[in-house]
Amino acid sequence: MRRVVFAARLLTPRDVRCRTFTAYASFFRPDAYDADEVDEFMDEAETTITVLCREILELRRQVACG
Repeated sequence: MRRVVFAARLLTPRDVRCRTFTAYASFFRPDAYDADEVDEFMDEAETTITVLCREILELRRQVACG
């Protein structure tokens, strides 16, 4: 059985639920967020989703092969 180990820390549902971003008011948007913080979080979310999708595919292959 092949097992892939990932060094990246995956986000948990709690990480997503509790994540906050620096908010500030600007002339054009009274509810703006720090774009760099949001981009970093999106990168973390992408990594987590990618890893979990790969793991699901691998597990499905294992089940299909018996």
